[in-house]
Amino acid sequence: MRTKLHLFALLVTLWMVSTAMHPFYVGVTQVKIIEGKKVNMEVRVFTDDLQKSLLKKGITFSPLEVSDSLKKQVEAYLLEYVKLNYKTETLPHTWVPAKLQLVGYEKEEDATWFYLELTNPLKNSAFKWKLKNTLLMDDHDEQVHIVHAEKGSLRVSEQLNRNRRSCTF
Repeated sequence: MRTKLHLFALLVTLWMVSTAMHPFYVGVTQVKIIEGKKVNMEVRVFTDDLQKSLLKKGITFSPLEVSDSLKKQVEAYLLEYVKLNYKTETLPHTWVPAKLQLVGYEKEEDATWFYLELTNPLKNSAFKWKLKNTLLMDDHDEQVHIVHAEKGSLRVSEQLNRNRRSCTF
């Protein structure tokens, strides 16, 4: 009887752990604007959620695999959902799309960090930036992205979700 009770408790515990690996959907995006002309961006998401989303698009992703073809596929996927725009003194009323590229990625425990930067530094310094991040929101209504942006001495933290998909800084 005691053995059955221990076995039952073990099975219940294993079931609870397996169904609640990460019961929330949170990504982190860090943006650093350097002199208004360069951008370093880091995006962190749970690897298993990303793998499921990429698989729906026919992409098998492993953060430990680094090949040019996989990097191009992942870059296209990321840039579909992560957008950065800016305004300059010469075009103060127009949001200009920033051209980002995936520099690389790495696994960290149960998440993957993606590193993006501008393809080329801007010719004119931008004074306002707008980040849109809808990564994984098609798959999870509860998906949230915490954004930390740094532009000179300005530091901004925002929360993006299904109802608020972008922020400016």
